[in-house]
This record gives sequence, structure tokens and C-alpha cells, in this order.
Amino acid sequence: MTLFGIVNITYSKNLVCNRPNEIYACGSACQTECKTLGEACPIVNIKCNDACYCKENYARDDKGNCIPICDCPPKNNQ
Repeated sequence: MTLFGIVNITYSKNLVCNRPNEIYACGSACQTECKTLGEACPIVNIKCNDACYCKENYARDDKGNCIPICDCPPKNNQ
């Protein structure tokens, strides 16, 4: 019996994150966002995603900027 394997080689794009408080990382499909703080990511990763993410203790505001989580506006619980 002969076994054949498929090797998937992924090359990083070496993204540069130009916005303040961002880092390039391999992470979740969901960004940390003010509007979804405390909610579970509905997407299950089967691989990491190369992207610009907010630094630890920062979240994206409605304009896409990374701001300190303590500066996120309060959620409207309706």
C-alpha cells in the first residue's frame, strides 16, 4: 500500500500594522471589538488567521481603531 500526503505550505504575508496599538499576529477569526466584548466568537478556527489585531487590553471601536478596553462605550442592554 502506498500512502500519499498533501503538504499545505502557507507563506505569511508579513503584514505591517500601521495603526496605533495594533500587532501582527496569528489569531482568532474574530477581532476584539468594543461592541462584542464578553461574547464568544461564533467562528470556529481550523487554522490561525494572519492579521492585525489590537494589543492586549485593547479593543476596536466603531471606527476600527484599537482603544483601551476601559474606554469602550457601555453596551446598551435591551
